[in-house]
Amino acid sequence: MAKQQPASNKLRLPWPSWVLIVVAYMTYGGFLHQRGMSNLGWTLSVILTLLLAIVTTIGWKLCRRFILLGFQSDLGYFLMALSLASMAVAAVTQFHLFASVMLLVAVSLLARVDMVIADFNNGLAFLIMSVLSCLGLGLSWVPHLLNGSVHLTIG
Repeated sequence: MAKQQPASNKLRLPWPSWVLIVVAYMTYGGFLHQRGMSNLGWTLSVILTLLLAIVTTIGWKLCRRFILLGFQSDLGYFLMALSLASMAVAAVTQFHLFASVMLLVAVSLLARVDMVIADFNNGLAFLIMSVLSCLGLGLSWVPHLLNGSVHLTIG
């Protein structure tokens, strides 16, 4: 008679964090619409979205090594302090943008941790995070397209 495996050994997808990442990027896309962002701004947002996915998945070891290297010298401490001071200024002057970006970083890290726990490899995690992030940005266009407030021109 064969023994059944316990339910904890079965593959469980981290769908709650995946839903959060889509909703967070939809919210960020809504913020970009509210600001009347140009096509260049949207392109930069997609590029930064992919860079965040790269840093949290494929490039995590290199990023971690770079940050830890920064704490091994006086110059590193100085640059870290300068970076934190710049982020504090950005947080004060552009609070809504700063909060949106921090939300994106937080949900990306949550999704990555869930995928590490579910034993996803880095390539698959990057692919999933990229698709979900771009899906969220794309879904933020739906209300504007349904209202007819966006006129798409081809050519």
